[in-house]
Amino acid sequence: MIDQQLLDYIKKQLEQGVSRDQIRNTLFANNWQEKAVDEAFAFIENPQTVPQPPQARISLPSVSEHFAHAWQIYKNRFGTLLAIHILPTLAMSVLFAVLFGGSITAILLSGQLPETRNLILMVIVGLILVIVTVVVQAWSQLALIYVIKDPHEKIGIKEAFKRAWPKVWAYWGIALLAGFITMGGVFLLIIPGIILGFWFSMALYILVAEDIKGMNALLKSKEYVRGKFGYIYGRILLVGLASMVIGGIAASVTESQLLTTAINLLLTPFMLVYVYLMYTYLKAHKGAFDFNPTKSQKLPYLLIGAFGILVVCGIAYALIHLGNTLPAQYQAVRAKQQTEINTSTR
Repeated sequence: MIDQQLLDYIKKQLEQGVSRDQIRNTLFANNWQEKAVDEAFAFIENPQTVPQPPQARISLPSVSEHFAHAWQIYKNRFGTLLAIHILPTLAMSVLFAVLFGGSITAILLSGQLPETRNLILMVIVGLILVIVTVVVQAWSQLALIYVIKDPHEKIGIKEAFKRAWPKVWAYWGIALLAGFITMGGVFLLIIPGIILGFWFSMALYILVAEDIKGMNALLKSKEYVRGKFGYIYGRILLVGLASMVIGGIAASVTESQLLTTAINLLLTPFMLVYVYLMYTYLKAHKGAFDFNPTKSQKLPYLLIGAFGILVVCGIAYALIHLGNTLPAQYQAVRAKQQTEINTSTR
């Protein structure tokens, strides 16, 4: 079956006067297979004939092919990726400085806390700012994935954020579900949590690329990564080690924290490209399959997630209770010690 996205792209480029050779070279640079490109051109020239190639499992690319593909996309979309990654952080930093910079400076200079009413207002504004920051970070990551997902479209910053916005709440739905379920697994002797985190690792990419949300995205991620533990962790470990080497070289050359921060800013979009491509490879390798998870299939994961929520709530309650009782216990111990001292000096 011919990819509709591929057909639409070729038609659009032909309408704009781009030559066949230029279109083919661009598609090959973005990892499209020659057979798929030839079939798409053939279908456009003769839409009466729809080729039906046999379904075959696509092999996973080598490490060098994976890296080269990621580097090609990263290089071609470098400016857009970097801007989407940096601009939200800068905007939130400026907003924080405007809202709190003056107040914090005044407190440090005076050595006195503000009035209770002003302090409460600062706390409320701070909580709102934290929520906004969390939403903006999710929005930014989704926008990055949209740029990576359709590299041949060369969508700009505005269009990427526009496409990403409708997915922000679904993003946090998946993140919270995966987080609580994984946490529940961690509390069940750690190993189940590691396995669950591995299973759910592709869920956010599935949200963007396939518009599948919630538990369905988590379970489909599990199907893609099934039996590929070594492949996924091996690739991630490899690029992680490369990042550490680059950071180590930078640290040995200069002690400037600014350079280390800049390197991290440059590497983060590349890592996202690298992992997204891993998702596309796993999806192509898996091929088409029936995916209709039932409620009974979802229930065990939801129960593990509920267990995780209960444990977190229990820990929070214990910490609050401990925080309330420790001062009284400390005062009691101090009073007892003082009484013993007074008794011994008489």
